[in-house]
Order: sequence, then C-alpha cells, then structure tokens
Amino acid sequence: MSSGHYRVNGFKTSCRFTISTESDVMLPVVPLVLTKQASSFRERIQHAHSSVDLWAMGITIVIGGQFFSWNAGLACGTVSFGLSVLVMGAAYVCLACSLSEISSMLPFAGGAYGLSRCTLGFFPGFILGSCEVLEYILYVSSVNVMLGKTVAAKWPVVEPYVPLVWLAAYVVAFGILTVGGRLFWRINLVFAVALMLQLVIYVIGSATYVDIAQQGGGAQHYVVGGLYEWCASFPMAMWFYVGIEALNTLCNEVDNPRGTIPRGQLTAIATICASAIAVYFVAISLPPGVSSLSSVLNVLNGGFTQILGISDQDASLLNIPALFATMPGLLLATGNIITALAESKLVPYRLHRRHETFGTPARAMAAAATLSFALCFCAMYQQNADTTMYYVSMFFGCMTYISQCIGYIFLSRRYHKMPRSFRSPFGVAGAMYAMIVFSISALSILACQNHSYSSTVAIAGILTALSMYYHGYAKSRQSISEDERKLLFFAHVANHNNAKKKQHQKANRRKKGLFRIIAFLRRRRSSAIETSMTKKACKSTSVAPTQMDVATSPSMQVAPSKTLTEPATKGRVRLASSSVDLWAIGITIVIGGQFFSWNAGLVVGTVGFGLAAGVVGVAYLCLACSMAEMSSMLPFAGGVYGLSRCTLGFYAGFILGCCEILEYVLYVASVNVMLGKTVVGQWPELEPFQPIVWMISHALAIAMLIVGGQVFWRANLVLALILVVQVVVFIGGSAPSVNFSAYAGGPEHYFQGSASDWVATLPAAMWLYAGIESINTLSNDVDNPRGAIPKGQMSAMTTVFLSSVGIYIIAIGLPPGIDALPSTRAIFNGGYRTLFNLSDTHTTLLSIPASFSSTPGFLFASGNILSAMAESKLFPRALCRRHVTFGTPIYALLVTSAMSFGLCFGEMYALDAARVFYHSSMFFGTAAYTAQCVGYVFLKKRYKNIPRTFRSPLGVAGAGVAICVFTLCALSILVFQDAQTGTSKTAMMVVLAVLSMYYHLFAKSRQTISDDEQKLLFFAHVAKHNNSKKRNRMTPRKRLLQTAVKVLMLGGRSPPTAAATSATTTTRRASIATAVTAFRNLPNRPAIPDAPPGTKPPPTGSNANPTLRC
Repeated sequence: MSSGHYRVNGFKTSCRFTISTESDVMLPVVPLVLTKQASSFRERIQHAHSSVDLWAMGITIVIGGQFFSWNAGLACGTVSFGLSVLVMGAAYVCLACSLSEISSMLPFAGGAYGLSRCTLGFFPGFILGSCEVLEYILYVSSVNVMLGKTVAAKWPVVEPYVPLVWLAAYVVAFGILTVGGRLFWRINLVFAVALMLQLVIYVIGSATYVDIAQQGGGAQHYVVGGLYEWCASFPMAMWFYVGIEALNTLCNEVDNPRGTIPRGQLTAIATICASAIAVYFVAISLPPGVSSLSSVLNVLNGGFTQILGISDQDASLLNIPALFATMPGLLLATGNIITALAESKLVPYRLHRRHETFGTPARAMAAAATLSFALCFCAMYQQNADTTMYYVSMFFGCMTYISQCIGYIFLSRRYHKMPRSFRSPFGVAGAMYAMIVFSISALSILACQNHSYSSTVAIAGILTALSMYYHGYAKSRQSISEDERKLLFFAHVANHNNAKKKQHQKANRRKKGLFRIIAFLRRRRSSAIETSMTKKACKSTSVAPTQMDVATSPSMQVAPSKTLTEPATKGRVRLASSSVDLWAIGITIVIGGQFFSWNAGLVVGTVGFGLAAGVVGVAYLCLACSMAEMSSMLPFAGGVYGLSRCTLGFYAGFILGCCEILEYVLYVASVNVMLGKTVVGQWPELEPFQPIVWMISHALAIAMLIVGGQVFWRANLVLALILVVQVVVFIGGSAPSVNFSAYAGGPEHYFQGSASDWVATLPAAMWLYAGIESINTLSNDVDNPRGAIPKGQMSAMTTVFLSSVGIYIIAIGLPPGIDALPSTRAIFNGGYRTLFNLSDTHTTLLSIPASFSSTPGFLFASGNILSAMAESKLFPRALCRRHVTFGTPIYALLVTSAMSFGLCFGEMYALDAARVFYHSSMFFGTAAYTAQCVGYVFLKKRYKNIPRTFRSPLGVAGAGVAICVFTLCALSILVFQDAQTGTSKTAMMVVLAVLSMYYHLFAKSRQTISDDEQKLLFFAHVAKHNNSKKRNRMTPRKRLLQTAVKVLMLGGRSPPTAAATSATTTTRRASIATAVTAFRNLPNRPAIPDAPPGTKPPPTGSNANPTLRC
C-alpha cells in the first residue's frame, strides 16, 4: 500500500491505494467506507435524527406546493392535467428512488454538483450545482411573493409594507436554521404534522360536498386544446412534487445517512403522491368549479369555506403555514450546497465556515436568504415576477434532475457491486423515464408558456454570467474538497482509468494484424509518392521549389518553413472533432435558411422557382465537391483569400477574403433582424426592445464560440439534431395533408413572369444552400482536416439538398396556398398548424431555433478568416491572437460579432434592411464562390499529382457550371432586383472602394505570407513566379523576330555583338549573386528548406540559369 499526493484532472489530492511501478498502469481505487457522513465537522456533536425527521422535512418542503398555483394547469382540461400530474408524479418517484439508492452508496451533501463533476466534467458540475442553488432560491422567492399577496388580500392596508412581510418570514426562518439541532427538527416536525392534518381535514371534510358532475365541467372540460396546451401544463404539475430531491443534501445532518435518507425520502414521496391525487380530485369537484378554479390564488379555499363556514379571505389565512413551511427546508438545502461549493473553492471560501456554537452553515444560508429576499423585489416592478421566478426555478430544477439521473446510470453501470442499503425497483429504465419527462418540462418552459420570453432571457443571462464567472474566476482556484475526496475520488480516478484503457486499446489495435499491414502499406505509399515527386523535380512545376531554386532567385522573398506534407496547424492545440461534428455545423449554418424567406421566389411559379432552386442547388453541389477536394489537398483555414492570392494576385486575394467575411457578417445581421421580427410578431410589446433580442443572440453565440471545444461542438450537435428532427416531422407529418390541386395553384401557376423575373429569383433560391462552403474554414479545428472536412462537407451537402427538395414539395402543397405563401414569414407554419393544431403565432416560435442556429457557425467561420488575414498582417496583428485557455480566435470573433450587431441597427432606419443585407451578402458570396472555383481549376490543371483523400466526381466541368451559375446570380443582384438594386449597389461599391483604399494605403506595404500559407500554399506562389518567368522567356522564333525589328529600327546597322551581350549577361548575373548573398544575410529572413534527397545542385558559372525551375 502506498499513500501520498496525486493529481487527478489537474487537482492535487491525497489518498491511499495500490499502485504499480509502471507509469501507464491504471490506478485501482475504491471508495473509503464510512460508518458516518463524510463531513468536515465530523468531530462536532450532532443530534440523532431519525427517518421520521427526514419524512417531516420532505413534507414541509413539498406539501406547500399542493395548496396553491398548480390549478393554472387546469386550463388544458381536467383529464389532460390529471394525466400530467400522474406522468410527473411517476417521474418524481423514479427520481426519488434513484437518489435514494445514490445516498445509500455515496451520502454527499453537495447535491447534484458532486457526482456531476465526475460524470459530466468540472464545468458542467459547477453549472449544475449553481442551478440547484438557484432552483431553491428562486422557488423560495416565488413562495414568499405569494405569501405577501395572501397577507395583502386579507389586510389591504399592509400592501405598501409587503417587503416587511417578506423580511419577517426570512428572519424567522433564518433564526430557526441558525440555531438548528433539536429545536429546528422539532419545529419542522410540528409543521409537517399540522400540514398533514390540514390536508386530511380538507379531503375528508369536503367529501360530503364533492359534486364532480356539476363542478368538474363535464366532457367538454376533459381535454381543452391540443398537444401544445398539454405540454404547457407540465411545469404546473411540478408544484405537487418539487423539492423532494432536497433531502439528499442533508447527509451532514443525520448520523446514518446511508440508511436514514432512503427511508425518509421514500416515505415522503409516497405520502406526497397520495395527497396529490386526493387533493386534485377533491379540488376539481368543489366550488368554484373548474371554469373558475384555474384562476384562483388559494386552491383549498373552496373546501375550507364549506367545512368551516368562513369567508374566502379568512380561509386564505389557513394557507400561510404551508407557504412559510417551505422556506426553512429549502434554505437549509441551499446552504449545504453552497457550503460544499465553497469547500471546493468554486465560490468564496469563507462561505463554508459554520457557526462557532451551533455548527450550522450560517454564512451560506445568510447568502442564500439575502439573495432570495432581494429577488422578491422584482414583484414590485414586474406584475408576474413570481411566475417568471417559478419557471426559471423549474428549468434549473429540470437540469439538475437530468444530471442526477445521469449520475445514477453512471453508478449503476460501473459500480453495480458497490454496497448499498437500498436499490431502486425501477433501475436504469426509471432514470431514463424521468430524464425524458424532465426534458419535456424544460422545453415546455422555454417554448410553451405565455411568459416564455422573460424566462428564456433570464435563463440565458444567468447561464452566461455563471459561465463567465467560472472561466474568469473559479476555474483556476477550484479544488477537490475533503468530502469529495472521501466519497467521490474513486469516480474521478475511474474516469482517468477509463481514458487510459481506451488509449491502450487504440494503441494495441494499431499494432495487431491488419493494422500492421495497413500501416506498412501507408508508409510504402508515402515513400513512393515522395520519390516520384523528387524524380520529377526538374521536369514539372507541380511541386515545391528546392533550396537552391530559392537561393538563386532574383525576386523570391519568402520560403516555407515546413514541408508540404505537414499540417499547417501542427503547432496549435486542436479540438478533437469528427466528421459528424462538421456535418452538424453544416446543418446549423445552412438549414436555417430553409425555414424562411426563400418563399419570396415563388412569384415566378411553382415549377419556375423549383427550376431555379434546382439550378442553384446543382451549383452549390459542384462548389461543395470542388472545395472538399481542395481541403483534402490543402486544408487552409483562411477561406478563399489564401489560394486567391496565388491565382489572382495579392490585391484580389485581399478583396475576396474581405468579401467572404462580409458575406457571413451580413448574413448573420440579416437573420438576426428576422429573428427580432419573429419575436416581435409573437410579442408586439417587445418591438422597442428588438436590440436586446439581437444582443442576446450575439452574446449567446459568442459565449459558445469563445469557450469552444466540446462545449461548442456538443451544443451545436444538439441544435443540428433538433433542426433535422423539425424538418423530418414537418415533411413526414405534413405529407398526408398535402393537396397540390387545392394549394399549388394548378398549371396556371407553373410559370409566371418573364425570363428576367426568373433570373431575379436566383438569389432567393440561395437561401436553401448558402453557407455550406464555410466548413472549409474549420481546418484548424479538427484533428484530420484532409479526411474529416470532405466527409463532413459532402454529408452536410447531401442532407441539405434532400431536405430542400422535401421542404419545397411539401410547402407548396399545404395552406395557405401558392397565392399567400410568397409573403409568409415562417414557411413551416402551414404544416405545424395541421400537425399540432396550433395558432400561427405559436407555430412561428418553432422557427426561432432555426433563426438562431446560423449565427454561431457563420461567426466562427468569419472569425477564422479574419484571424488568418491578420496573421498575414492584412489587418492589425492583434486580431490573430487566441484565447490563452481555450485557443479560440477571441479578438477576431468579437470584431465580427460587433460588426454584425452594429449592422442590425440598420433595421431601425431602413424598412428593408434585412433584404439589403442579404443581397449584399450573396453578392460578396458569389464573388468568393467564383474565386474558389477558379482556384480549384488552377490546382486541378497544374497539380494533378498532389495527394488527396477525395476527388470531385464533377471535376473541372462542375466548377465551370458553378462559375456560370454564380456569375448569373451576381448579375441578378446587380441588375434585376428592382426594389433594392440602387441601395445594394451603392452599399457594395462604397465597401469595395473603402477596402481598395485601405489595401493600397495601409495593408499593401505591411502584408506578409503567414506561416500557414508558407506551409500549404508557398509552392503555388513559386509556381506562379515560374510561370511568369516562362511567359517572358524568349523562344528562338521570337528572338529572330526581335533582331529583325532592331535591325530595321537601327537603319540597317547590326545589333550588338555576342561579346557585348555576354558582358551584359555577366554583369546581370553578378548583380543577382550579390542580391542572393544579401538575402541570405538578412537577420529575420524566412527559413529555406533542404533540397529533397537526390536533387542535383544547379549549374554554376556561365551556364547558371537564375530562373526558378522545379
């Protein structure tokens, strides 16, 4: 046995375990068996609390929610909401059983965050721990606001002094919790018994007044609305059960948490489920009836007024104990979680200190109570603040519930033999069911509530702030606390062992059998390619120049520092992303354009615009194939500008690189303006606040991009899957409702307008595919760009092409029909109305994710291009700097995001700003597409032998088709767009003029060739130099003709003699040698590569030829 200090995931800790002397052997570690809770204050005197006390805690925390507010869910019908209550109850039962089993193994007082750090990572662990804290704080604030409303309803004179009611409630609760011990537990037990008696009296005493036939509303109130309304009721059903999971945070408050907590938690959830069913059935059967019950503040008043013969206001006072009883338990749970976070130094360390006398987490509870009290004041400035706080609380709760179920599955799968005193009867299946239900609840909060926008804004703002706090402060200070080390350290080491095991398996596979043969063949093939290229070095211009070629050149100024075969970004930290991630980013960038705006092209008819969409789609397919082949040869992250500098010149390369950046920035501005219009269409009162919508969209996107790594790629993958599912549901679900004869308009709508009208619709068809080329700018963000980018790009293009065909055919066959469809904002609304029986405003909300999805990907691409141009000093060098921790181009991302956000304000001064942005974006895009196709032809014709992992099946002909189509699209934007031609042309000409002035006045004299260009594209620059030399070289026929012309010009006199010419040549060669020597002596000259093996030295003396010949 060895003991000492070890590092796991970057954290120093101490433990005792068996370890081998080999460095790569896994560390077998098991949890330390504890007879009592793992507590940093274990030596202090604790009171013995039984499972009855924990049952009472569960009752006081949860049962108050059955007294009020859940009745709002009855808007979807008595049977529908009853089903929601049962579904939610089953989910909470599964969750409680899973948590009980976890507590019987690992009684950790930190709530969700401890195990989440093991299963999901340190950053998600911090976020989920903070979410659980905020869930309880916001819930307490919501309950306290209701408490104030109840008191003010009874005594209106108290209404101006409601904050004093809140303060009194917090002071009493905090005082009881600070003293703690037997005093708190006995008071809590009294509250629990009193509340249960209250419910028993309500249920039994009201039985004689129950009349479900009269008060229940009959069959017409069984189901009200459709699926949307039913999903919207899920958060309301959570009132019956929320808080039961808080019992797991009390591990430090009991003597035997492994046995006491499961018993207390299970008896509490059983009691709560029984009371929930009884309260629900009695409440809907009493006055004031279902029609009015959904808007009543206190649900149980109907029974108490009948039983006790008191007024409604007096009956409301009976709910005050239930409202107050929730507060102490949740504040105690919050204090325990904050204490655990503070012990890991994720929040200020002082918060973990306990009261010197009572041993309670006084500082943490004081912080929680203060924050909760401050949030109550939101109710004084927003009418429905308590509802918003509840929704935000439940969303954070759903996140923690899902993470706890994941933790349970992690322990069940990997440590099923670990000793435990309780096993969940539902197992992994129950945890999966709970995850599904809570995921639906979270989506319901974000999309299905009347106040979703305020809740969503609050959630996004809070998560952004927490992420910034973690990465800016907590990440560098965090540690593994003593409790985590004693209970959860084995899980951290298990993750370490699992990673080691995967690495060993991967390495062993490569060493065995077929992998040896493949590796051998790859080495032989690489050697053969290198040998072939070396032998052809003096016969072809399709390989990189040798050292002596560069040394003898009179005009060459740069040379690559690495060979062509090395990746251009080898020295950087790359993100491990597969072709699936690249497919996902292609989907999120492109597919959003299929949700809106392309329908404007239907003015030329269904077949006419279908033909335009097909032509543009074929052009994008040709472009994608060409760019995939280029990436398999030269994976350069700078987009179009790198190869354009070789093929078209440095000035043209700069202009085209800027065009590609502007294409993406203007596109993002266009979709964000549309996003703002969509939100305003749903909530007209937000029209003055459209800039806030744009800001939130840009802030969320830039936060994802700056963090980058797995956070960005996984979030993007989830968003892509959501969008693809939306498209599949739209196509598959709407197919039975398609009626072309009724909605497509018949033969008279096949073709409309003239040929010029048809050409004018080509830019509208580009909505369906624009952005697929941006995948090539991600070469620095994948491990194997030569293989991953072509796979991801072609799979994304295939998916987008198929989805565009399906969407087009389905959309023209659904309401509102071909006459109204060109002016519809959200194209999918016709299908969603048919599928889900929703209103037009509600269906429009389903298109919001698609409106946002393009923003991160386009900003990512434009940031990479701007960073690459800054490395060549075409823009300020500071823009190429990357984040110290994440390695993302933070400055370039911020600049492009700021440009896009600033352009959005054009909507406030021009009605059609979004269309002007789009047309300008597509014009710059067509220029970039054409240049990329020209670059592809350049490589295809001159460098056929460069190794590549993918070849375009369409070849040069496909690139030619793409050039023709995109040239026609550019002409369409410049000439055929009647409404925006003047504005768009003026804007584009001004931009190009400004860029030209900037280049000639600033960038031209400062530009260089960056490291990436030297490694990947230097051979093309040299080839261009050689080609120009070759064109200027004199053939014998030209020399004879030139001699004859000179003779005629000299009036018959002979030209200079050969001796004079030789002297002139010798002088010129001496000047060249002097220039080469000066170049070699430069202190900061670029490195010159060694000549390939077998290359003959160039001739010297009078036969030397200074021309670069490869």
